[in-house]
Amino acid sequence: VGQKDSRQSNFTTTCIFTELDIPPLNILTATHINRKINLNDDLNFQINYGENVSSDSLSYAGAILYDNNPVAAIKFDYFQIRFRIWNYFQNIDPSKQTLQIRFSVYNPLYVMPSLSTISIQINIPPQNCVLSINPLQGIALETIFQIQLLNCTDEDLPLTYQFFYYNSADDAHQELISPWNILRRQIQDQTINNSIQTVLPQGNLVFM
Repeated sequence: VGQKDSRQSNFTTTCIFTELDIPPLNILTATHINRKINLNDDLNFQINYGENVSSDSLSYAGAILYDNNPVAAIKFDYFQIRFRIWNYFQNIDPSKQTLQIRFSVYNPLYVMPSLSTISIQINIPPQNCVLSINPLQGIALETIFQIQLLNCTDEDLPLTYQFFYYNSADDAHQELISPWNILRRQIQDQTINNSIQTVLPQGNLVFM
């Protein structure tokens, strides 16, 4: 505070003290992050923190950043982690295909955590696809169904197609909740053909 006669001026200064000797944090990955990643791809990371540090005293965490904003937190208890982005975040704008994963390790011997951030390019799924099934009803293991995926647009060509079905809507919903528990049945592996003809088993099937 400075004062002269009836005049008074106030000034505020903020000092930020940081540690310069926190251990470095390096992230190793078995995933080829230099290519585009699908939201449902398994990502595997290994955390390398300093040297000769017992992992028992460390706290691990991660965050997904999108458009410079944190959108999800990832908590894990070991120096290795495996996860899928779509378990935490799915609202990707096709015009903004990059997100970051920030890892942090906190050591109680230091005030600040060690941080490391990696960038990932997201492979946006094809847009405007229409699933066509003809006929919609038939006799199990007898009627020949034509299944087509039409009108798909994407900047990465050529497109390949896979066809799956679930035995019920409950199975499809359960796989969304627990994607590591695969309940779908594959009809056809990846191919450039967007149409197949096949017989189907009995039930109220859900296709994808």
